[in-house]
Amino acid sequence: MIGRKVIDRGGFVEEPKSWRSRGSSSFLDFDTDGACGQFPPPSLADFPRISQETIDIYEMVRTGVTELMQKYTVKVCGYCPEDAIVGEVFPFNYVWHAQDPKGPPLRSALKRFYGKTSSVVEVCMQAGAQIPERYKPMMRLDIIVPDCEEEGLVA
Repeated sequence: MIGRKVIDRGGFVEEPKSWRSRGSSSFLDFDTDGACGQFPPPSLADFPRISQETIDIYEMVRTGVTELMQKYTVKVCGYCPEDAIVGEVFPFNYVWHAQDPKGPPLRSALKRFYGKTSSVVEVCMQAGAQIPERYKPMMRLDIIVPDCEEEGLVA
């Protein structure tokens, strides 16, 4: 084959079909069961309820993993003698906590004033869930982030 012409048959190769449709998002391309077409998207009024259910189930799974690890030994890897901790089996994906998601973007000069939290907790909080007490110190909700002009005055 040279270019698009097939030498031994004398024809041309057809352009392969793209696995991704032109107007779709990448999420819909991975929806092999067609779940997005079967269920309508949730209304905005359902977001707080769904986010609260998500955070409750997240905590339930994390607690269950902790209890299982206390009962059964879990190793870090097959070659190491160390026991694993919950964070290695059920890891956090830490993100910066945005106190006002619709406000100005976070600035790297002020990052010592921002809190961190798990990405699941942050998304659920922004959707309207009540956050468990154990995450609030990490999120630094009690700290007021200064303006850039005030940063130099803060010790």
